[in-house]
Amino acid sequence: MGQPLSMAKKNKRKTNKLFNSLIFMNENHNLSHTFAIFDDESTVELVNVNTANENELLKVQGIDLELSKNIIKHRKAIGFFQKVEDLVVVPGMGADRLDNIKHYVCVSTRNVMRNSLQSFDSLKSVDSRTTLTKTSKLVNVNEASVYELQLIHGITQEIAAAIVYYRCKKGPFKRLEDLTKIKCIDCIRLDNISQYLTVYNEQEMSDTESEKQPYNLTLNGGSRTSNTLNFSCRNGTTNVLLDSTVADIFELLSTYSPRPIVKELFRYSRNDRPAFRVSSWDLDQFSVEKASNLGVKEVICRTILENGWSILAIQDIQDKDALRVICDELNDPQLQRVQEWKNNVYCWNHIIMDNEHGKLGFIFQSKGVEEITVISSEKGPLDPSACDSLITNFKIGNTVVQILNLKVRVDLGVDKLQDHLQKMINTETHCLICLDFGSLLIHNDFFTNLENSKLLLPTNLSNSFHSITNSSKHCSSNFVVNSRLEKYLTGLQGIQRNGLTHLAIPSGWTWGGSVSSCCPVWVEFFVTPS
Repeated sequence: MGQPLSMAKKNKRKTNKLFNSLIFMNENHNLSHTFAIFDDESTVELVNVNTANENELLKVQGIDLELSKNIIKHRKAIGFFQKVEDLVVVPGMGADRLDNIKHYVCVSTRNVMRNSLQSFDSLKSVDSRTTLTKTSKLVNVNEASVYELQLIHGITQEIAAAIVYYRCKKGPFKRLEDLTKIKCIDCIRLDNISQYLTVYNEQEMSDTESEKQPYNLTLNGGSRTSNTLNFSCRNGTTNVLLDSTVADIFELLSTYSPRPIVKELFRYSRNDRPAFRVSSWDLDQFSVEKASNLGVKEVICRTILENGWSILAIQDIQDKDALRVICDELNDPQLQRVQEWKNNVYCWNHIIMDNEHGKLGFIFQSKGVEEITVISSEKGPLDPSACDSLITNFKIGNTVVQILNLKVRVDLGVDKLQDHLQKMINTETHCLICLDFGSLLIHNDFFTNLENSKLLLPTNLSNSFHSITNSSKHCSSNFVVNSRLEKYLTGLQGIQRNGLTHLAIPSGWTWGGSVSSCCPVWVEFFVTPS
């Protein structure tokens, strides 16, 4: 032991390669300090993605020019990569590509040599900035000097000077989120540096430590138990995600959840005549918890706004206040993508019917193309054990439209269901039925015996969200108009299939799920008859 390993020269290269492969397979493998291979081929230089320039990144097999630019751009946005796995969110990377290059890159100069002869003690001093932040206490931004702030990984001299200047001019920071008031600190950078910072001194930190509570990010469906988001500071102090941190994570997920391109911006008119749109959407066990999921909330609000729906009939509501959550976001947007939609009227209301079997409701805007008001709303006359029905009379301009929100829950048989629908069709007013057949398969000849009415969508056209895995649910939604309202049709109707997923919506044990297993359907009307 302690002497160079003796071997035949012709087998030396093969043995070194075998040793290196074992190191890569088990990086935690403990080796004796006396064991060493004195061949330069045993050292593998790693490229530090936190410091490498474009040309240095191109030396890594699997990184092309476009990917190297994306890595540098993403690094500038977040400050630095905390671990190699963080590269997976860089545009153009992906899990497979990262798996091919992860053995050739690093995030710290501490492991720039995978198999070097340096001792552990000598490695400690290689990156003084990183080592200091891992072993020291939290830095108080209200007391630290420019030099002390620069010791935080992710804070440059310019940023440190800006923090001190702002503090001297405006006074001490009351919370870490106030750092975003500084021009050079955005939400993503704050997320990276906040784990090293505090606004309290040691005494205040000990007094407030017991008062800190984890911030919960509500998930869709509530089936996952790991709802609390927290992290540990590198100095060993346990901390929790701030509200701003959760918002920052969501904004990042939102950025990678593209919205569909709006080909035609509906401005409540068609052929220079005022028009409005009605939609129907089965939101699949829509609870307050589900509505509070930031991804669900963003998708529903943006889908309503992008399509210009004035009235939305909703089925399968679990909680009375679920619609209120959506209306509150539409009236007072907190999400960036909802805030940036400039054509929002900010006058949204909701109606809900509640019984022991299920709930139906409406979301509608009171102002838009014309003033929309609710004259009356009541439960329908159908057997509640088989169907849920809600009848609401809307006054749109000078026209009164009776909209029936109807969800069929059991197979009544074709004849019996036709009889129910015939009773629901009011020929004395402008009548629209928003039908949700659930899992029932509707055939083309289903509505042949209905009088004074018209079916708007083909019965063989399913509005199921097909990309949902492990879902056998069949969705069949449609509209029926009576002869009086038929004169108001613009001829446009359809199914909205795009923009219904978000990376913040859980899908089983993965992410990137959809709001519902059903896609919304919609139809467009003139305010006055043709």
